[in-house]
Amino acid sequence: MEACDSVEWNGNMYSKSGIYVDTLQTLNGCDSVVSMDLTLNNSIFTFDSATSCDEYVWNGNMYSISGIYIDTLQTLSGCDSVVMMDLTINNSVFTIDSTVSCDSIEWNGNIYSTSGIYVDTLQTLNGCDSIVSLHILINYSQYDTIVVSSCNSYYWDGNYYYNSGLYTHNYLSYLGCDSVVTLDLSINNTSNNITTVYSCDEYNWNGTILSTSGFYTDTLQSISGCDSIVTISLLINNSSLDSVNVNACDFYSFNGSVYTQSTVLYDSLQTINGCDSIIIYNVQIGNSESSLDTIIACNEYNWNGNIYTQSGVYISTFNNSSGCDSVVTLDLTINNTLFGDTTIINSCDDYLWRGNLFNQSGFYSDTLISSLGCDSIIHLSLLLDNVITSNESITTCDNYLWNGITYSQSGMYIDTLQAVSGCDSIATLNLNITNTQYYNDTIFVCSPYTWNGITYNSSGTYFDTLQTIDGCDSIVTLHILIFNNSHSIDSVLSCGSYFWNNTLISQSGTFYDTLQNVNGCDSILTLFLEILPEFNDTIYVSACDTFNWNGILYSSTGIYSNNYTTIQGCDSIKYLNLTISDNYISPVSLELVLDDYCAETYWTISDFNGIIHQEGPYNCEANGSGPQANDTITRSLSLTSQSCYKFTLYDYFGDGLGASQWGGTDGSWRLLDYSGFSLTEGQGDFGDSVSVEFYIDEDFSTSIYETNLDEEVKIIAYPNPFIGETEIQIFNLNSEYSISIYDIQGKIIRRMEHLKDNKFVISSENISRGIYWLTVNNHPKIKPLKLVVK
Repeated sequence: MEACDSVEWNGNMYSKSGIYVDTLQTLNGCDSVVSMDLTLNNSIFTFDSATSCDEYVWNGNMYSISGIYIDTLQTLSGCDSVVMMDLTINNSVFTIDSTVSCDSIEWNGNIYSTSGIYVDTLQTLNGCDSIVSLHILINYSQYDTIVVSSCNSYYWDGNYYYNSGLYTHNYLSYLGCDSVVTLDLSINNTSNNITTVYSCDEYNWNGTILSTSGFYTDTLQSISGCDSIVTISLLINNSSLDSVNVNACDFYSFNGSVYTQSTVLYDSLQTINGCDSIIIYNVQIGNSESSLDTIIACNEYNWNGNIYTQSGVYISTFNNSSGCDSVVTLDLTINNTLFGDTTIINSCDDYLWRGNLFNQSGFYSDTLISSLGCDSIIHLSLLLDNVITSNESITTCDNYLWNGITYSQSGMYIDTLQAVSGCDSIATLNLNITNTQYYNDTIFVCSPYTWNGITYNSSGTYFDTLQTIDGCDSIVTLHILIFNNSHSIDSVLSCGSYFWNNTLISQSGTFYDTLQNVNGCDSILTLFLEILPEFNDTIYVSACDTFNWNGILYSSTGIYSNNYTTIQGCDSIKYLNLTISDNYISPVSLELVLDDYCAETYWTISDFNGIIHQEGPYNCEANGSGPQANDTITRSLSLTSQSCYKFTLYDYFGDGLGASQWGGTDGSWRLLDYSGFSLTEGQGDFGDSVSVEFYIDEDFSTSIYETNLDEEVKIIAYPNPFIGETEIQIFNLNSEYSISIYDIQGKIIRRMEHLKDNKFVISSENISRGIYWLTVNNHPKIKPLKLVVK
């Protein structure tokens, strides 16, 4: 059977050529052995780029727009050949310009003096036609003469001219060309005369009424058509009109007449200039006033800014609002304040006087109102004797005698006496009775016991009399029972870790723990612990069909383990992470970190014909040192596609790269394909040898770099194949880029724009199992990266 890429047969998916056998069951229940000779041909993915002007013919189709185009052809074996074309279309440029010029214009080396449309064909930077069409409009220069007659002067083109003559100026026409204008100018002069005029109020001159003094000019026309200017110097003497305000009291006499009420009066005179002078009198007649005030006050009275302390009649004259006299008479009666007697009082504690309670001795006054309405002041001389209070606090033992009475209980006691002043003397006793105390203690201890400054080394009953904080006796009886602490020491060797008293210990050392014996005393444990190392290493291996590990042949992908015993008797567990029948891409890269004994280490790569590459042993001394001890060896190996290979790492001594068991530093190894898939990796002891088989499906050795950049650009994916997500790394690409992911049919299933970091993560979410291709869109020389989603 022949198929492309993979085939499903009897429920199994096959992606590699070979002979496969399956045993079925007939209707009769017997075996039906079926063999399939399978030949698988791989699909081909090709990436091309092209640049063209306006259009491009590719595989029989005409394209006129830039873009990425995909065509699926068929190989000789009948499988898909997916061709991707990154096409750039540069269009021809058509430009239309227009220009206006005077008389003539030079364009692309030619001189044009007539209007018209002219065409020239150039070439763009991309090598395509650039056709330029120029619309030319030619405008011509103009010449004109102006004849002007003017009076005195003439303003032309920003200048004043005062003499007759010919004048020339250059302009730009509205079309932007020269326009030469000549002025033929004749100047005629203006005549002037002046007259002086006097008048009252106003003057009529040439039909115009003038009412203010000044110089006035009127322009007439001479026989030459120029101005004849007449000027008058006019002096206007105005009639005067004045207004006078007159205030009078009771009456006003004017021109022989007497007026008793407010009125407006007029009088007409003549100025020295012979003009009228009219005076208006506004007369206001106001009346005089008089009033009488009767006042009764206490002690004194303030009237019109004066203080009066005696009764009497007082007169003052003011001006009222109309400016006339206002005579005011004050009839004043003064009543004086009364001062009463002083009352002398002796009292205990406090005294109530006229509604106020006084609790201090002193001289106090109170103001009343007399029958005349004035103050009546009385005084109090007060002497207070206070009640005497005393408060005494006593703390004593058992009982206390106070004022002839014996007290045996704590409490507050009060007694009232009499002072020499006759007031009460109240005594308060706060009594605290403290009784003698008796204590009985029993002590269990695990060492000598110190009690009240004395150390006791043996069990027994002891007494001591102390004093309480109140100064009374405190009698203490102590029963002491003394037990002893216990000690134990253990020494232990353990592999990996040791569980001791509920604690997991993973490091060697001396450890202490304190427990409690049956008597409640310390049981001190000391542990001298030495932890022996255990080893757990993982070897990553990829094989074409089967893999032999420790004498066992493995034919399926999986993780396998094997247990060893170190020379110290501890476990050493090796894990094998095995992948069967994956396809990989050349070149492969080896990173080998040597241990201290690199003279024992070498490696080979072989195909079905035998060893095609080998290296080692390396430059180290037998005692574990040397120029290459602990060096890192990196190699990039180009392998032919469509073939199976075997990588083997050897150690002459049989301890792999495990120098740590001899006091050195372990080495490690890692073999990756071009996409970053791990073929094998591990560290430390692997015994005599470790090997991996792998199948190279494609070789990108000569086409994986973009050489027009400053440094070579490389893309890897790890892990690849992957489930869930994989990390993409792009090396030596220092500009912004974008990527697209295509399925095997050439359909874009994901695009990422404006990327700047050199690594990013791709998730397989919403992507089905299969083979995909990742391309860098704006760097077409970088070859696509094959991705496999499991």
